[in-house]
Amino acid sequence: MLKAYLGIVSHSGIELFCPEDPVTAKFLERRVRRERGRTAGFWSVLSHEAVELVEAALGQGLPRLALDLLQQQAHDYGFVVPDREAARVRLARRRG
Repeated sequence: MLKAYLGIVSHSGIELFCPEDPVTAKFLERRVRRERGRTAGFWSVLSHEAVELVEAALGQGLPRLALDLLQQQAHDYGFVVPDREAARVRLARRRG
């Protein structure tokens, strides 16, 4: 069975990896925004076996290997692009 996962990636590899959830997506977006270009959000669709491999690499402190495994094993993956309209609304509220 395939399942969607979200995470944060940097030049070191995967920093955070968790099942897709609306609350998680908002948390990841805020964290990536705070990092100002040093990290990026990603999504992926993986089998249970692939998730186990990625999580094992992360558990062993090997974030780069975890990213390599994700890229090799994922049925699909890509970057999460911030919602620019939501960012404009937040900026307008701050200036308001």
